[in-house]
Amino acid sequence: FRRVLFRSLADDATARAALADVEVLLTWWGGRWQRVEDLSAFAPRLRWVQLGSAGSDAVLEQMERLGDQVVFTNAAGINASVIAECVVGYILLFAKRWLEARRNQAEHRYARFMPGVVEGSTVGILGMGHIGEEVARRMRALGCRIVGTRRSGAPHPLADEMVPVAELP
Repeated sequence: FRRVLFRSLADDATARAALADVEVLLTWWGGRWQRVEDLSAFAPRLRWVQLGSAGSDAVLEQMERLGDQVVFTNAAGINASVIAECVVGYILLFAKRWLEARRNQAEHRYARFMPGVVEGSTVGILGMGHIGEEVARRMRALGCRIVGTRRSGAPHPLADEMVPVAELP
């Protein structure tokens, strides 16, 4: 195991030296490595590229140019729970008007207001992938109706209704 830092990729010569014997590359795609030609030339022993993030659409086509000898994987689902919890937190933050309550508290002001009710609400989820599914699971537990979308258009067991992406405004 060897860690290759960005400064090791400053120019072609140092990049070539740093990657010459690399067989497995764990990376966050971006910056210098948006060009697959560099990987082909600088890492001739490369057999596996593991993307450190879930999304890989932007690089899939490029990675296919490396051919069958290089396996390309992403970390799909790795942050689904963390992001879903943040989404639910923001939904509750706005529905319950916690920012307003906090502002009143900081100003030592008592002001009555009625917080919203999440139960019975309809939640629209654009993309019922790993993250969307986790958001749906949590919002369903709070008594919400779930309307989702998927590129495939296939139904989802956690959605009360699926809307084709083509029908979105």
